[in-house]
Amino acid sequence: MGAMRRLLLPVLVVSLAACGARPGLDPGQDGQLPADAGVDAALLRDAAVVDAYQPPTCTLPAPNSGVAGTTPIGPIDLPYAFAGLTGGECAEGLLLYMFEEGTVSWDLPHPNLEVRSIPGPILGVHEIEVWINFDGAWEGTTGVLDVTYFDDWWQNPTGYVRAQITVLGDGWDVTGEVDAPYCEPLMMWCI
Repeated sequence: MGAMRRLLLPVLVVSLAACGARPGLDPGQDGQLPADAGVDAALLRDAAVVDAYQPPTCTLPAPNSGVAGTTPIGPIDLPYAFAGLTGGECAEGLLLYMFEEGTVSWDLPHPNLEVRSIPGPILGVHEIEVWINFDGAWEGTTGVLDVTYFDDWWQNPTGYVRAQITVLGDGWDVTGEVDAPYCEPLMMWCI
């Protein structure tokens, strides 16, 4: 099995001390900063906007996955699935994600099961790389994915992927079928 590659997303961290905020800057009794506070006041106002940011999400109203079984990390029952694509320098292909919860974003809930990068053609039987995550503990292996239906996202971004997954051996006994719609926040584009 090849080395695990993760896409790291950039994170914006606002540090008021590093940006020249002065200790003892007092907003006053009315909660407003003095007009002569300058850049410090703008930084403090903008910091509230940064704190309010929520990543885009995808939501399923009902379960769409029958993936369940045992893994070296523990048992899983993942009733929700989403599809994504990967492209660019890291690889090109299909991604499948299975979750306990029906609302997801790039800040993935855990545990989750990931099927990594199935290169085209998508339809048919593929040997796949599978990863499970329980509270930050990752375990990976290979398995088989039989893709029986595939909407091309570029032509139908509201489409879905139907597939049967089977992962057996070395502490793994995971099977199930998914009807996974595309979730744009789970796409991975590498440049």
